[in-house]
Parts: sequence; C-alpha cells; structure tokens
Amino acid sequence: MIRMLTAYTEELLDAEAAGTGILAQLDLSQNLAAHAVGIICCTTEFVETGMVKALCDQLPFDVVGCTTMGTTVQGVLRPLVLTLTVLTSEDVAFAAGITGPLEGDLASVDTLYEELLKVLPEKPSLLMPFVPLLFIGGDEFVEKLDTLSGGLPLFGMLAIAQNPQVQRNYTLYNGTCKTNALGLLAFSGPVDPLFLVSSIPQEYIISLPAVVTAADKNVLHRVNDMSALEYLSSFGIAENGTIEGSETMPLVLELSDGSRVARACISITPEGSVVCSGEVPVGVGLSIASIDFDYVIKSIAAVTQKAVQQAQGRNIFMISCGARNFALGPDPYAEMEKAAACIQGSRPYHFSYSGGEICPIPDRRGKLVNQFHNDALIVCIL
Repeated sequence: MIRMLTAYTEELLDAEAAGTGILAQLDLSQNLAAHAVGIICCTTEFVETGMVKALCDQLPFDVVGCTTMGTTVQGVLRPLVLTLTVLTSEDVAFAAGITGPLEGDLASVDTLYEELLKVLPEKPSLLMPFVPLLFIGGDEFVEKLDTLSGGLPLFGMLAIAQNPQVQRNYTLYNGTCKTNALGLLAFSGPVDPLFLVSSIPQEYIISLPAVVTAADKNVLHRVNDMSALEYLSSFGIAENGTIEGSETMPLVLELSDGSRVARACISITPEGSVVCSGEVPVGVGLSIASIDFDYVIKSIAAVTQKAVQQAQGRNIFMISCGARNFALGPDPYAEMEKAAACIQGSRPYHFSYSGGEICPIPDRRGKLVNQFHNDALIVCIL
C-alpha cells in the first residue's frame, strides 16, 4: 500500500520558513514508512530563486518533479505555489534520478534506467517520467521507456511554465534543475495502479475529416496534399506564418488502433511545415477540435467523480494539459476548484498542469498501451 502525504508553500525567498512549514504539514516522524519519495511541482519562480534546491536539501528522501503552470493539493489555490507530494510505503520501493543533457539522442535515458534498476529490490512495476519540453515529440520518450522497460505502464508529464518559454521549463531531481533532461521515478512492488483518461469527444470536432499525406515524426508537412500551413490557415490557426490560438484548437488524430489522440501545434518551419508536440503518422485521419470552458469543467467533474468511486480509499494523482487551462479564460482556477469540490477532502490528491500527458489507454483488445497525449486529463489511482 502507498500512502500519499501532501504539503505546499507560497514562500519564494525564506527557505527556512518554507522548510519549517512543509515539514510541519507532513509530520514525517509520525507518517513516514520504510520507503519514501517526494514529487515537487511548482511555478518557475521557485526554481530560479533557489527555493527548490533549498527545500530538497532539508528532506530525508529523493525528490523528483518539474515546473508547471499551476498545481494544487488539499488546502491551496494560489497562482504562485510549490506543492510537495510524498509517496511512502512499507512494501513499495522507489528509485528516482535525472539524465544528463539530451542532445541529439536519448542515449542517457538508457543510462538512467539502468542506474535505477540497480537501486530497486526487484523489477519496476510503474514508471513516472518528468519530460523536458523540447522540440522533439513527447512520444519519442514514451517509445524509449517502453522499449527499455518491456512495456511497463507509464504515467507522467511534460514540464511547462506559466509563460511557456522553452528555456524556463525545468525538470528537477534533488535540487538539480535542468531544461534538457528527463527526470524519472520508478516504483517496485505491489502498486496496482488504475488509469483514467479524458480526451476530446466527437462533439467538439469542428472540421471534416482529413488525412495526413506527408509527415516526419512530429513534423507535419501536408494534409490532404496541401501544405500544413495552408491547411491550418483555412481554420484561422495559422496567420502570417505563425501559430494563432492553437491552445484551444488542437489537431485530433484517429490512430490505426482505433484510439483518438490530440496534438498541439508548437511552431511553423520556414518551409511551411508544422512542428507538433508528438508524432503525426502518415495516413491517419486528422480533424480540428475546439475546446472551451464548459468542456473543461464537465470533463473534470466526470473524471474526478469516477476516480473517487474507483479509488476506494486510495490516492488520486491528476495531470491536466495546460491547453485546458487556457480554455478557462479569466477563471484559471475553475478546473482545480471543481476537482477539489468533487473530492471533498475524502482522500489525498495531487493536481498539476503539464505541457503534455503520458498515460496508458486500452487498445481494441482492451490491452493497456502507453500513449503520449495533448489536451487530455489523465489520472492515476495509487
């Protein structure tokens, strides 16, 4: 069994006060089991003032995590906050670490994975990656970890900032904060996780189906034999060679296994191709969706209520795409407030926004397959 402890701080400068407050909330002397690990999610300011490192130095266990544009646990809804979620157990062991710089390939992910295997008492049963927001598809990280682990379930997130500038999105491990490294948490033992995913339903599709006719990994070249730029411009998503409004108007792919996944548009190349957050396979169906406030609130309510029913006293870890937050307009806390209202303090939970989501989904035969998502809400019940 895994127990979840949560704490938070709004203190940006006084590390002693922040540490004292967090340790008081956790009450580790009474609550810590044989194994423990910490997960920090915070806005970029906590990294750049040195607060993350100062807090990690005060904790008696490894800490992994990343920056986010918003995070909450019980008792806090603030614009600038750091949350610390501690997972502790007598029978589940944890190992965490971070890669070296990811330049050109993902070879250092292999090295990190081998290092974690040496620490754990047995083969991992669940992996939680914290992925840097780079200009390569997030699914390349999923494929790498899939291959290394033999298909172990993955549940994780991409780093993001309140103002999504790539150079200010950090992954972190024990106070080391990087913009180009993968943080990884491995679980070993009887975890038995349950997963929920809320992706964009058919009623929010606003375009007729199209077909991807040319692409290279996460770079979309042509749709229906027209340039990707021309295609997006016809929907007002691209203008004057730049992406406009793509946060709330994602691409929706109909994959060969029957599943549906969204892709965010990141940028446009000089040749008129579109860099997406994940792979866009040639030959798949492609549509445009539009998400809004009502969609986000309805989906968070439905998924949270289902999670509470299935949790049966266990812990709830929730990750929502930053695009869903953009869709909330002038009420950026509405999704977090709705999640808190549905849980009603019945069990510990963690909620964070991400630049992309990693969570298994069932294929046509019901087998869970790891998938990289955008514009999704994902849940892991631990």
